[in-house]
Amino acid sequence: MAWEPARRAAKMIITESVVPSKVSVKVDWLKPFETHNLNQFTIYAQRGGSKVVWSIQASNPYVMKVIGILVNMESAFGKHIESSLKNLKSVAEKLNS
Repeated sequence: MAWEPARRAAKMIITESVVPSKVSVKVDWLKPFETHNLNQFTIYAQRGGSKVVWSIQASNPYVMKVIGILVNMESAFGKHIESSLKNLKSVAEKLNS
């Protein structure tokens, strides 16, 4: 899948899927600068539900290192990750009801 949101361009490929425990997604950003990330979603069964752990391995070009000095990256990306995990939870709960 490829997309071009406002001022950005990227393509995303599912590189691994192990039902029901793991999904790996490679994201290649082309704009505003080139970078390559691997997102991993690991699902753990728990009593009464599941726990999803989202990890990101990102290349860190010079531009991101400079931005990282000025911006708290965990804080900036944390909001998006939390929102995405809440959306995933909502969809999963609808499928199971």
